[in-house]
Amino acid sequence: MKIKIDRYLMRLAKDNFGYLILWILIFIMFVYSISFFRQKNDQNIFTIDTIQNQNVTYKKRIDLINQQQTFLAEGIDLDKVNLSMTRLMPEKEDMFNIVNALNQLSSSTQFQINSYAVNSIDPKSKSVSITVSGEGDRDSFLKFLQNYNLGSGRLITIDKVDYSETSAYSVKLKLNFYTSQTSTKSVGSVVNFTEQDKKLIRKIESQVPTSSAELDTDNDTDADLNYKIKDKLF
Repeated sequence: MKIKIDRYLMRLAKDNFGYLILWILIFIMFVYSISFFRQKNDQNIFTIDTIQNQNVTYKKRIDLINQQQTFLAEGIDLDKVNLSMTRLMPEKEDMFNIVNALNQLSSSTQFQINSYAVNSIDPKSKSVSITVSGEGDRDSFLKFLQNYNLGSGRLITIDKVDYSETSAYSVKLKLNFYTSQTSTKSVGSVVNFTEQDKKLIRKIESQVPTSSAELDTDNDTDADLNYKIKDKLF
């Protein structure tokens, strides 16, 4: 079936072809202008949000610096505190770290630790329980009891003490070593310490060893706790 073309419409389109093209161009420019200005508006909003976020970040940094200066005037270095806490409770546990802590504790107290055995590993509390056997005179044993908690550079608690006293103390101790739940690599926000908190921080700083040689451990080594007993620890 042949389609009939209206000659009047054809002549009308031919006579107004230039205007039709002009209106098409105007429409395209109009659509482009709307798209352009919308894009520019989105860019401006993004820029404003970025500047506002940067201002918030700068303000936090300024507040943190001001707080650090205040604490430094009170004898508290937040970076050192954070480093000490990371050493006391590393993110990952390994036996080399534990042995190094026992070695440090034995050297500083002169209480000889001869062997250890792993009792349990608690993923929930992120703690490792071990039993150590040691010996020494009364003074070294008392010094060990006074310094075991922080003196090795690790946080240690004692669950049980069994000892016999002859010419020297022969002791078995059930010790717990702890790792942290979250990373504490840096101080990133303002913290509010009470006077009691500050007192505790100063106590920790005074008891935790600061020598890098004393605390030269690899905290990023994956846990290797498969073996249970090692004689002649040092």
